[in-house]
Amino acid sequence: MVVAPGAIQTDFSGGMVRDNPEVNRQVAEMTALGRAGVPDDVGPTIAALLSHENGWVNGQRIEVSGGAALSARGSCQNKRLSLGCHAA
Repeated sequence: MVVAPGAIQTDFSGGMVRDNPEVNRQVAEMTALGRAGVPDDVGPTIAALLSHENGWVNGQRIEVSGGAALSARGSCQNKRLSLGCHAA
């Protein structure tokens, strides 16, 4: 199983999403929830997947991105931000 977080406000990439207001704004525009993620957005998903109740979940890619792949705004139409492009 793979957890695939979206743009999270961390030290990753030198804190680009967290520390650069323009990047943070662009990420927010590309997600259905309208904001960049924070570590606390990802942790509960990982904890739930590690639960014994999820023993039958297997071989999946779980995207935790605030809806970037679902949002029309996040479907590669805005290529100004080079954080990657999610194909819908």
